[in-house]
Amino acid sequence: MMNKVMIMSLGVALTVASLSANASTKVRSVSGRTVYGHVSVTGQDNLDNLTAALNKKADAEGATGFYITSAGGKNKLHGSAVLIR
Repeated sequence: MMNKVMIMSLGVALTVASLSANASTKVRSVSGRTVYGHVSVTGQDNLDNLTAALNKKADAEGATGFYITSAGGKNKLHGSAVLIR
């Protein structure tokens, strides 16, 4: 019984790790990285939602990372990021 639980836990951990490996990540610098495009979003309520929306667009473009270049607005935020490979 214990072996089955450990095998199932390992399977779940590997699945989560493989799914997160395909997601883009926010980086602190573009230095030494290949920048190949940009994305932008509008109409977000807060910075967390803005970052999540930029991340989603970067993932859709196949980026391994993204660097936020601008963010602003009053009631609704807008922002842009460069895509990194």
